[in-house]
Amino acid sequence: MRIAETLTFRGADAGNHAAPLWLLAGEWVAAGDAVEHIESWWRIPAPLAWMTEVRYRTGGLDAAWPLLAELAWLTPERFAALLSVLGDASLTALRRRFDAEFPGTGEVDDYAWFAAWLLVAKPALEGRLREARVRREQAASRATALLGEILRREHEGDQHELVILRQEFSRLHAGLFEVYMATRKVQHQ
Repeated sequence: MRIAETLTFRGADAGNHAAPLWLLAGEWVAAGDAVEHIESWWRIPAPLAWMTEVRYRTGGLDAAWPLLAELAWLTPERFAALLSVLGDASLTALRRRFDAEFPGTGEVDDYAWFAAWLLVAKPALEGRLREARVRREQAASRATALLGEILRREHEGDQHELVILRQEFSRLHAGLFEVYMATRKVQHQ
């Protein structure tokens, strides 16, 4: 494995980097160290997927949530593939529930919205998902951050501000907004 340490990240040739080799060997810390040497690794699909797996393997699902969200926003295909690699029963159950409930197209790109949907399904994860780096250019990322803000504001009771935030959320994804509002109608009956 010493030769793996000398491999540098070359984008298109990502499989020839040390990190995936360390992951295959079950050397989570070494894999994480290798990823951290890649400049702006969190903006590049392959290293982000590697680091997400490292976080999961070293800290469990709770530690991995922020990076799982970022991976879904950046590259839904890699997100879906990583869920299979991780083989986590609770993630698999959430994925099945998402597939059944999310008002999308049924294409892999729907997974970009997984984190936003997750806040509707499991609002207690808001604190963990708040740690994800928001990608302002991506609607699903903005929607997740906005929904986190809505959940925090619901506890404050500022109805005027909530109306404005909810309108903005509905413009980002009308179907997911309807799913969110359906959970609120049940709570207020």
